[in-house]
Amino acid sequence: MRRTATVVAMALPAALFLAACGSDSQASDDSLTKVTVATAPIADYAPLYLGVEKGFFEKQGLQVEFASGRVGTETVTGVLSGTNQFAGVALLPLLVSDSQGLDVAAITPSSVAPGAEDPSTVHMLTTADSQFTSLQELEGATVAVNALQAQAELTARLAVEKAGGNPDELQFVEVPFPEMPAALQRGDVDAIVAVEPFVSTALDGGAVSLGEIDRSLSEGAPTTTFFTSAQYAQSDPEVVDKFTAAMTESVDYAAENPDEVRAIIPEYTQVSEELAQEIALPTFSSELNQEGVTETAEAMHRFGWIESLPEVGSLFEVES
Repeated sequence: MRRTATVVAMALPAALFLAACGSDSQASDDSLTKVTVATAPIADYAPLYLGVEKGFFEKQGLQVEFASGRVGTETVTGVLSGTNQFAGVALLPLLVSDSQGLDVAAITPSSVAPGAEDPSTVHMLTTADSQFTSLQELEGATVAVNALQAQAELTARLAVEKAGGNPDELQFVEVPFPEMPAALQRGDVDAIVAVEPFVSTALDGGAVSLGEIDRSLSEGAPTTTFFTSAQYAQSDPEVVDKFTAAMTESVDYAAENPDEVRAIIPEYTQVSEELAQEIALPTFSSELNQEGVTETAEAMHRFGWIESLPEVGSLFEVES
C-alpha cells in the first residue's frame, strides 16, 4: 500500500550543507560497514537522516557517513567515480546518465509528485502587477529556475503546456532559489519557479501564484531518488541490499511521521525550527511509479534534453 506524507523541496545551495546529526548509534563501530552517502541539504532527503537517527541503517550493519551533494551530474559523477557509494539526486540526472549509457542503478524513490489530496510544493510566481496573469499567457516571459534542463524547468514546461501555452516561447534563466524572490521584486525576471521555503517568502513579499506546477507530473512520479553505481552493486551486492532495505524503511517511516521529519530538517539544513514547523513537506513514498518515470523520460526526450529514451525498466533493477 502506498504510504505518503506531504513535503516541499527546500532547495538550498550545496555550500550550506551542514554535518548531519546522526545518533549515538552512529559512533564509529568497527563491526559496521561504512558507506558514504551524498545529498543536498533539502527536505526531500530527510528520510536518510531520520533513518540514521532511528537506527534503521545500524540494524542492517551499516554506518552512514555524510557527504555534501551538488546539483545533478556532479552528484552522479561522485558515485560513478567511487568517491561516494550512494547518493540522493533528482530523477532527471539519472535518466540523462542512463540514456548516455552510464551505469547508474536507482534504489528507491524518496520524494514523489503530490496527489490531489496533497498540498502543492512548487509554484510559478509573478508580481501582483505583472502583465502575465496565467500559465497559458506566459509566452515570451523570462522565468527563473535554479538550473537549466532540470526538475524546475521540466515541471514549468509541462504546466504551461497543459494550460494551453507554448513552453518553447519561455526564456529560462538560472537563479539560485534563495535569490529568486528578490530577483522577481527587482524586475530581473517576469516569473520564478519557487519551492519552499521560498514560496512563502515570495508570497509574503507580495508575489502571486500562477499555478501549482508540481501537479503537472502524474501523482507519485518520482522527483528524487537514491542510487548507486552498477559496478558497486555487482562488487558489493550484500551492502547494496542492506542499504536498500534501510532506505526503504526510512522513506516509509518518514511518510508516516511528518512531525519527526519537521524536527530533523533543522539539524542538516539552515532552516529554522520555527520555519520547519510551518512549511509544506514533500510527498514521500518508496513505491516505484514506473509510469511516472516513463512520463518524465518521454517529456525530456520531447523537449530535446536527451537524444534517446533510457531503459526505464532497467534503471530501477539493481543487478547483483
